[in-house]
Amino acid sequence: MLNRRAWLATAGGTLAVAFAQRLSGQVTSISFATPYLAPRKLPPMHTYVMPKCDCCEKWVDAMRAYGFPMTSEVVPDQAVVRARFGVGPNAKANCHTSVVSSYVIEGHVPADLIERLINEKSQLRGLAVNGMPGGAPGMEMPGMAAEHYDVLAFDSAGNFSVYASR
Repeated sequence: MLNRRAWLATAGGTLAVAFAQRLSGQVTSISFATPYLAPRKLPPMHTYVMPKCDCCEKWVDAMRAYGFPMTSEVVPDQAVVRARFGVGPNAKANCHTSVVSSYVIEGHVPADLIERLINEKSQLRGLAVNGMPGGAPGMEMPGMAAEHYDVLAFDSAGNFSVYASR
C-alpha cells in the first residue's frame, strides 16, 4: 500500500512523463477526463397513455432520460390497448402500456429491466408492474419512502412470473 508521499511521487512522475511525451510530439494531447462512453443504442418505444395523467408523463420522461427514443399517444380506453397487445388478466390495470421491439411493457417498469429484456432476446411477451408502487419510475414522490414491488414477466399464454424485485 502506498503512503501519501509515495503516491505523490508516482503521480508526479507519471505527469512528468506525459508532459515530456507531449513536448516531444509522441502524444498529441493529454486528457485527465473520464473516458468517453458511447451512448447506448436503444430501440424506439411507443407508449399509450391515459388523458391528463401526470405519472404517465413522468414515466415517459424517465424512459427518455435513460436513452429510449420515446413517442406517446393519448388513448381514452387503456383496456382496449391492453387487449390488443395481449396483456393478460393477471396484470392489474395500469395507466400506460408501451411497445418496444417485440415486447409489451405494462405500467411502471424500470428502464434497466426493459433494456435487459431486449438484450436477452427473450421469448417473453413483456414485463408488467402491478399498480403504482411508490418509488417506481414515474411514481417518485418527495419525502415518501420507496415501496417494495415485483416486476412480472408474462408470456403469450398469459402466464406470469417474477422477473425482478425492487
